[in-house]
Amino acid sequence: MEERLKLTKASTAVMVDATLYRSIVGGLRYLVHTRPNIAFAVGYVSRFMKDPREDHWATVKRLLRYVKGTVDHGIIFPKTSRKLLPSEKRCKILIPNGSIENTSKIPIKE
Repeated sequence: MEERLKLTKASTAVMVDATLYRSIVGGLRYLVHTRPNIAFAVGYVSRFMKDPREDHWATVKRLLRYVKGTVDHGIIFPKTSRKLLPSEKRCKILIPNGSIENTSKIPIKE
């Protein structure tokens, strides 16, 4: 999201299809679970779900273009065979060069 972007609920821009806006923002909210880097932007555009305007829609489209350009980023939570304590949770972070970084102290078998 652009720095210092000001969106308001009192925007005078043209209204957009609220159903489509809510559907896409809802999908982005689900995506935040594996893409925490977009959490702030998704939370910000979620504020305008009641009455979305053209400037709000433009911000959502920009966010979708960012997600499309960074499909190789994310977090993988592998399935485990035993119950883990919160401090033992295993997590892999995908790095754009194709490598995988282990964020826990527990070795992960590939």
